[in-house]
Formats: sequence, C-alpha cells, structure tokens
Amino acid sequence: MASPAGSPMRRLVHRGSVRLLLKWVRAASAVVGTLVAAVLKATPEGAASLWGPLQSVVEFGHETAWLWLAGALVFGGAASWSLGKLDHPALLDAVDAILDEFQEALFGSAGGDYAHHRVTLFKRVPWKAVAKDNAGKLRWPGSGWLVPVARSGHGTQSTDVRFLCPDDTDNAQGVAGRAWASTKAVIVQDLPELAGAEEGNDDDVKTYADRTFVPEAWVRKRSPRARSLMGFTVEDARSNPWGVLVVDSRSPTLNTQLAHQRFNSYAPVLARLVQGA
Repeated sequence: MASPAGSPMRRLVHRGSVRLLLKWVRAASAVVGTLVAAVLKATPEGAASLWGPLQSVVEFGHETAWLWLAGALVFGGAASWSLGKLDHPALLDAVDAILDEFQEALFGSAGGDYAHHRVTLFKRVPWKAVAKDNAGKLRWPGSGWLVPVARSGHGTQSTDVRFLCPDDTDNAQGVAGRAWASTKAVIVQDLPELAGAEEGNDDDVKTYADRTFVPEAWVRKRSPRARSLMGFTVEDARSNPWGVLVVDSRSPTLNTQLAHQRFNSYAPVLARLVQGA
C-alpha cells in the first residue's frame, strides 16, 4: 500500500534527502579545512618550485585562509547540529509506523480503546541525569537505564516511565529490564486488576509488583492498569543489544504466538533504524 502524503514513512523519505545533503556539507567542510591547513603549511616559493601556477594559489590561500576556515567551521558546525536534530525525529517517524502496525496486528480485533493496548520502544542508556529508580530512590547516574523513545498511538505518548537496567542484570527492574537481561521474550499474563492501588488489596499489590519485577511503592504510586505484558530485546544492525520493545494490554491474556511472529518480522527493520541512534 502506498504511503499517503504527510504519513510518517513519507516524512522519513523527505528527511532522508535533507540528511544526505547535510552529510555532504559536513564532509565538504572537513575537506576545505584540511586543504586550508595544507596550504598554510606551504610557502609560495616552495609551490613555485613544484609548478609555477601553484605560487598564486598558495598566496591566495594565505590571504583568504581565515575566510575559508570560518566558512568551514560555520557550515560544518551547522550541518552537524542539524543532523543531530534530524536523526532522532527521523528514527521516531519510522519507528512510530512500525509500532502502530504492531498494535493494529495484535489488537485490531480486540475492540475498545487502543490506549488500552500499547507498544513501547525503550532505549538502554548508560547515564541519566535524573537518576531515580521506580521506587523513587536516588541512584548513581551511571547505573544504566531503559528510557522510552517511542510509543504506538497518538493519545498515549506522554510518559515518564523508566526502568533501572544496570550491568548487574539480576537487579534490572520491570518486564523491560528483564527482557534486556534475557535472550528470550519475557511474558507476564493474568495479572491482578488494580483499581486505586494506593488503597487496594495488599496481596494484589505485592503479587503485581513481584510478577512485574518492580517495587511495591511503584505499583501503589502508578496504579498500573496493564494485566498482561510481553518484552523483547531489540538489537542493532550489528546484533548488539540496543533496547527493549514492550507490549502491554488491559486484556488478561495476549496472543503470544502472533506477537512473536510480528516481532520477528519487524526486528530486522528496527535493527537498521536504531543503528547508531
């Protein structure tokens, strides 16, 4: 099916053209800087001994070196800055399309609100400035974290959820953290239904926390509504672990076979998209 105008995939194509142009500008600026440095090391007399016309080139280069260097710095710096701004949205545009398709494939026939069934991509980062874990406990910023970078749908985008994900994987939190630590998909189903967990049944809160690998304080604070979750490790194009994809639903069960099939079909595309992100 053709991608409609203004769709995430069409916008990705447009951004790709701009990114290519910016990469050429950055590369050209680097070449100019290298050439100017070489010209400044040369002398007009030395250039003339090699080839007469080179003397004029070197003299011109000496006179205008500051202008060429300034231009290379300005254009090269602007191109690098712009690429940094474009890379992340370009990734999100393509990933959003995949997450939406994943959501539709798994829950399109489930009925109800799509916000009740979500697919979220988390990236593993070694450092995080605000280093609080899911219990609100301060941690060393370099502890390792899983932070959300994209989510399916358009009405459930805002989230501050993150999961502690240290090198000591036994202490990784959440289904996301356990999926990162595992080479297999992590599946949790038939979770107790929590309504106002801050005043809810203590046994249900404890069960929910234990089965989803988070502190009870986190469950009481957030009153999570998901009753089934599934996490997959996402690798980059070099087969290095990059992050985690988590499916959560208010339905007590998931079609885990279909989820496996869909993730396996999306994994190679995700690997290319997240490479270097």
